[in-house]
Amino acid sequence: LMGRRRSLLADDMGLGKTRQSIVAMTETAPGGPYLVVTPASVKLNWQREIATVLPEASVAIVGPADPPTSGFHGWVVINYDILTKHIDYLMDVNWTGLIFDEAHFLRNYKSQRSRKSSALVRSVANDPVVHALTGTPLTSRPRDLFPLLQLIDHPLGKSFRSFAKRYCDAYEGEYGFVATGASNIDELTIQLHGIMLRRTK
Repeated sequence: LMGRRRSLLADDMGLGKTRQSIVAMTETAPGGPYLVVTPASVKLNWQREIATVLPEASVAIVGPADPPTSGFHGWVVINYDILTKHIDYLMDVNWTGLIFDEAHFLRNYKSQRSRKSSALVRSVANDPVVHALTGTPLTSRPRDLFPLLQLIDHPLGKSFRSFAKRYCDAYEGEYGFVATGASNIDELTIQLHGIMLRRTK
């Protein structure tokens, strides 16, 4: 995480993705403010983990409480379900870092949460650190991974058509472009984990 400004962390559940991200974020981009977008059920867990790692940090939980006032430089934790409701406020803050927990929630690029998350990252002018955390980056098909690659500005996220042809067994069907399959999965795995593989050799 500390070797890149934008990363996808796909450790299995229980290996400490939350704490890894908090530590790496504050070491890579000290100062704040930081935004965590997460399912509602784990907002309080994020608050506890931030307090454990950074006892002096200020944490604002949005929903049902309103977002903090302008000039807040701590951690803001918000759930995906109310992202659209507060998007104007969120896009007006110059975030130092953004974390998308359970990032597979963004796999449907047509969903409001996916589109608003991408727009939010693009709205920050100072090249923020971005972490996407998920234990299940591929829930069913390789195409589900593409929005996450776009979010972290990975080279494989530049062109969906190129990605789909190489990894989704895509073809031009009778009613348009079909990208629901899978192909070259071993190669995709190597592309995504290249640094880890080089370290273990």
